[in-house]
Amino acid sequence: MINAKIALILCPFNLIAGLWLFSASFSTQEMRVDVDEYNQSKQAEVLVPIPEPFQSGSRYLGLMMAASSIGLAYLGANGLRNPPTKTMKNTKRRASDSVPDRSARSFRNEVAPEDSFSASEDELNFPADTQVQETTFTKKKFSPREQDDTAELRKVFLSYPAWIIYGPMGGGKTSKGGWVAAEHLKRGDKVMYINPMVPYKFFEGLEIYGRSQNAYIDVTQGITKFIDEAERRLTMRRTRIYDPFAEDEHWFLLCDEMTSWEASIDQELMYRFMQTCTEKIRQANMSALLIAHGKTIGCLGGTRANAGKADVIARQFKMMQCVPQEDASVEGGLRCAGHAYVEWYENNEIRSKRITIPKAMQPPNRQKTETLTWYDFTPLIPKNEEEPELTTIKSMPLEWTDRTKSLNDNGLGLSHSQN
Repeated sequence: MINAKIALILCPFNLIAGLWLFSASFSTQEMRVDVDEYNQSKQAEVLVPIPEPFQSGSRYLGLMMAASSIGLAYLGANGLRNPPTKTMKNTKRRASDSVPDRSARSFRNEVAPEDSFSASEDELNFPADTQVQETTFTKKKFSPREQDDTAELRKVFLSYPAWIIYGPMGGGKTSKGGWVAAEHLKRGDKVMYINPMVPYKFFEGLEIYGRSQNAYIDVTQGITKFIDEAERRLTMRRTRIYDPFAEDEHWFLLCDEMTSWEASIDQELMYRFMQTCTEKIRQANMSALLIAHGKTIGCLGGTRANAGKADVIARQFKMMQCVPQEDASVEGGLRCAGHAYVEWYENNEIRSKRITIPKAMQPPNRQKTETLTWYDFTPLIPKNEEEPELTTIKSMPLEWTDRTKSLNDNGLGLSHSQN
């Protein structure tokens, strides 16, 4: 985008140069020519116009330059009236949270204000009679272009089984993940949400793993349940006539804030989980979306669990890099910049494309009080859906449970939350 001041500075130069070229196209030049072709001593001075195509070229080029000055003037005046929001400057981050530069074909990332939201003691004691200000995004009217962008993104996310959304805080990673989860629910899919850092009431209505007092045991249960379901479907596919796409519902797993908790989960379990995501879910009618601060193997399950899998992850996952932008009017001072970068593997090389993020790409039914913000998925959950069993997965090895249990402050049992 041309800077407003530069546009206003270039405007008069373009106008003057264009008018000069246009007027010069009508000029002539005095030349001495032979009056008599048989007697070269007799010459006379004549006016010779500029030859073609230089005459017409100068004329049209001059008109175009003069006309472009009007456009520059409009851009400059519009830019001064509506100055753009300043983009976030690079800041120092830890190595594990850093985002590679564009030379490494990485994405810039965004995190919406809700990503920086954390539960406080007041929020945990949320009174039932507090007045709620409700904003339902799905009821807003969006422009035809935004509707088209939303439909295209929905098609892309629902048609590919393995996604990674990454980026720094403020770019809207969790918001985009919540939107994808809502689209799966609208299609009738089963949705699981894993995040031991989840705030109180956040993503209300989803089957959440990580909200109990034994959060990491809860996460271990959710991951194991997803792995076991994929293996069950593939085993049935090998042993009898069975089509998981026709006979079983689609399972979608959303793993949020992976950078914050992957090191606290057994590495053997994380190895099996990443193996399931890269090798099995495509044939099992299942899909997964991982949200992290970066796309390195250290941010997506740990270096030990993903040893030697960097190339496999790049090939099997499609990725979206979110981009943050400074905005003092929102909580946290950062918001989605309105665009992101999608990255995929094609013809043995990584390709990337900048896409527009529509305003409709938000979780459904935003609820807000003075101290709390959350999204209510309850209207999207089928009324006759059976409650998930609150039992330990039998195939989960005892050492995984023991190791994860030691990471919690107390060991009061194994459960997961369904708001």
